[in-house]
Amino acid sequence: MNPKLFLVAAITLLSFHCGGGGKQEPPPPLFKVSISPPNATVVAGGGVEFVGSASDGATLDWEIAQPNGGSVTTWQYSNSVVYQSPALEGTFQLKATHPKDPNSTATASIQVKASGGVWGGVRGFPTFRDGYSDYWYTITGPTLTVLANGKCLIAGGSEFFGPALASADLLDLQTGDRLGRYQATGPMAQARRGHVATLLNDGRVLMTGGTSGSNILASTELFNPQTSTFTASGNMAIPRVGHQATLLKDGRVLITGGLSPGPWNGQSFNSPTAKVEVFDPSADGGRGQFQTLSALATARYWHSATALKDGRVLITGGVNGPNAPTDVFSGAEIWDFNAQASTASAPLAHSRARHNAVLLPSGKVLVAGGYIPSNTTTISGLTSAELFDPATNQFQPTGGMSNPRYAFGMVLLPNGMAMAVAGGRADGSAEIFDPALGTFHSGGFPGGTWQTQRTIGLLPDGRVVFSGMPYNTVISTVSVFYP
Repeated sequence: MNPKLFLVAAITLLSFHCGGGGKQEPPPPLFKVSISPPNATVVAGGGVEFVGSASDGATLDWEIAQPNGGSVTTWQYSNSVVYQSPALEGTFQLKATHPKDPNSTATASIQVKASGGVWGGVRGFPTFRDGYSDYWYTITGPTLTVLANGKCLIAGGSEFFGPALASADLLDLQTGDRLGRYQATGPMAQARRGHVATLLNDGRVLMTGGTSGSNILASTELFNPQTSTFTASGNMAIPRVGHQATLLKDGRVLITGGLSPGPWNGQSFNSPTAKVEVFDPSADGGRGQFQTLSALATARYWHSATALKDGRVLITGGVNGPNAPTDVFSGAEIWDFNAQASTASAPLAHSRARHNAVLLPSGKVLVAGGYIPSNTTTISGLTSAELFDPATNQFQPTGGMSNPRYAFGMVLLPNGMAMAVAGGRADGSAEIFDPALGTFHSGGFPGGTWQTQRTIGLLPDGRVVFSGMPYNTVISTVSVFYP
């Protein structure tokens, strides 16, 4: 044999057995690592939350794969991170690595866009706000109201397991960068959480009820955007929380239902009320006054109350007994100012509480979501939706949502569609209802907001803004939808 050929063959054989010159495969990962969602789209300069998991429960290490591809903020002792995108378009990768094995990794792909049906986060609250909720009692977060000038009033809430707050802030998303600018305002005349905020026709905001400590409040107050101050208004006839405050065509506000103070019966300190009253903001020199009206047919709280085009108010579902998990019902009624009475309509197809309703351009009302009765402390959300026709006073099933949700927000978009966002233990997605098709379709992932939605509004330029809380955290956040 040719000595040169023999030498080549020997070297080749040695290289084969020793692994030299070949590509060595990395060892298999020791742990399973994943990121949810695996893909996301976010507005340039905005943020979105990701949650990682490791098969052994370890806290992961996070990084952005590309230089100048954004940044991440990690929650301490948690695998929840908030990705803050750069102010430019592109596709970037978020990587999670197990601290004990560099080969145990997962990657999420993030598409950053300037606009086009995507969500982005804004700066966190300058003060800590509690969005905590247990299985059903989700009343502690602040309210968010879009004012006539386009600024957002964020008021009340509470510290984590602490007292109610009187503090308030104005969020300006009209000027500056996409993250917005905060300005302290107020404070409120009364610290409160679980209250209802209603934008009046004259531009002021009416704050009604809620709780402070263990007390349910009858007090109300008005925010004046011209002076950035709150002033005490007249008291409601009874203290209320879990009520509804519905703006009417003539500028008055109808107050329905809610929990009112009651005796301890082994299940609840409070009882639902059937009392109805109306607030006239022009009375008492603009300070406002309440007038008691005839009662509802059924006492209830965590219901919906929607002003119809003909001036009547549709009231649906809620809780009509002392036990929030079990006493959910399907009853519906219509308050008629001409008759000064409430009359029963056909019931909902499903019993539901903490659901939402919105008046569509057709005059019909979309009622969606909520939670169903339960004999345990585990609440199950609904995907179902139905349409109320005021011409027949009947409900008809329509296409449901992909994800069950309760304590969520829903708003009518400029194009006549309705957007539903987040909700109790929902997966964080938004969905859009198309009345022409009678179906919901995906509206993307709100920027980092997954669980308890508090309030929602439409900015003058058509953007959607709402406050909620990231899953498994207690800090309320704000997200914005860029159409």
